[in-house]
Parts: sequence; structure tokens; C-alpha cells
Amino acid sequence: MPDDYVTLRTCADVHAAAFLKSVLEGSGIEAIVPHESFSSNFPHLLAGTGGVRILVRAVDAERAAEILQATD
Repeated sequence: MPDDYVTLRTCADVHAAAFLKSVLEGSGIEAIVPHESFSSNFPHLLAGTGGVRILVRAVDAERAAEILQATD
């Protein structure tokens, strides 16, 4: 994974992360949900891993945060 990505948000489940990822991508911001398959297949282990992370490029972080704030 490139070093220029930052964690934008952490979700409790993979479905919420996938939704937010699609919102970001629909706004033209590349988003990554690392270990998405693991999170889908082993949801009972998410609490021990800190949840499902959504990553964006550092240069897009501020705009991405504003976009996701509108979904809250």
C-alpha cells in the first residue's frame, strides 16, 4: 500500500465501510478498504482488529472528510 494513504474513518462492519467507500468514489475520491475480504469472512474478529478502516490519499483527506460528514 502506498505511503501517501491515511485512515479517514473506521467502521464497525464491512457493509458500512463499503457504503462510505462508494460515496467517496462517487465523488471522485479513490478509497481503499484494506482486508475487505477478511472483514467479510470473519466479522466476529473485527473488534480485535480495531474495525474496518477506510483509507484515502492524504491530499484528498480534507475533502473526503467533508463528504462523509454529510452522510452522518
